[in-house]
Amino acid sequence: MGGELALPHCSAGEEGELLLTWDSAEHHFEFEFVPSRPPELFASNRETGVTWGADQKPGAPFPEEGLRLLEPFVVRPPRVV
Repeated sequence: MGGELALPHCSAGEEGELLLTWDSAEHHFEFEFVPSRPPELFASNRETGVTWGADQKPGAPFPEEGLRLLEPFVVRPPRVV
């Protein structure tokens, strides 16, 4: 990714759910954990209306498309000139 992922907004539900979200003017990404099912990934582009979603299977690599959609939320160190 070439940087560090920005800290997400986090919220917890009464039934043990955990929701991590990243937001910018154009992009939205969420990672939802619910005890009774695999974690879910969801992304949307507010300008184009395009959405994407996937389940994150335990032990499986993180989806390449998910990594690509997280790119807008990567904080890169300043360039030293």
